[in-house]
Amino acid sequence: MKSNHNKSEQKILFALSVFCILLTIIFLWNEIDSFDLSRKANSEKIAAYFTVLGASVAGVSLYLLSRQLMVLNLSNELISKPDLYPSFTEFEVKDEIAFSLSESNNKPIIRVFRLEGNKLTTPYIELFNIGNGSAKSINIKWHYDISKVDLIIKEVYNYKEISSTEEETIDFLQEKGKIPINIPFHYFICCGQQLNSDILDRIELQSEKLKPELKLLISYQDIQNKWNKKSFNINVSAYDSSVHLKFVTE
Repeated sequence: MKSNHNKSEQKILFALSVFCILLTIIFLWNEIDSFDLSRKANSEKIAAYFTVLGASVAGVSLYLLSRQLMVLNLSNELISKPDLYPSFTEFEVKDEIAFSLSESNNKPIIRVFRLEGNKLTTPYIELFNIGNGSAKSINIKWHYDISKVDLIIKEVYNYKEISSTEEETIDFLQEKGKIPINIPFHYFICCGQQLNSDILDRIELQSEKLKPELKLLISYQDIQNKWNKKSFNINVSAYDSSVHLKFVTE
């Protein structure tokens, strides 16, 4: 980009030089026939010549200066632009008995844990800022069809109905920083143990039991208050009690 910009400037300066030379030649050509040392020079023609010459140089100079400022502004934007990415993540799911006074609701619930080495911790996903500037006013929104999830889980698990998918807001994420974000808990119900493929499925090379489409939408501002948006398709792999999420940029 910088090389193309320099070549463009060189062409403009070359064109200006050619114009100034031609203007000078035309001026001298018109004056050479009437040139006389004893005669006073035509001040109006000389003034007109230098006016055109000066205006041309000034105009090109202002144009080049504006281009330099545009390039500088673009460079500053690139230098201070955040770039947010979630991490590949592995979870463990576990069915637990949910006691209820109503026999129709005596279905299990699921618990979700994050795998960290050999330890199980509270589930979360890490959001990384791999860009060169801080991000602010970060909005995290999970996108999936709630009705499709409910259709899968309604006869299997006990759950609370929701009307909209999970969403959260984060105030600030510094350059090269990371921060935990919540998982889509309602979606994870369809990743419960009873709804996943088992070892035999894997041995027999059968396809995984399909899960509804899951996406992650992220919008955020940079330090110049410009909005950025990113969208990720999520590959959900669920076997037995293990669930893997892999994020793919759209």
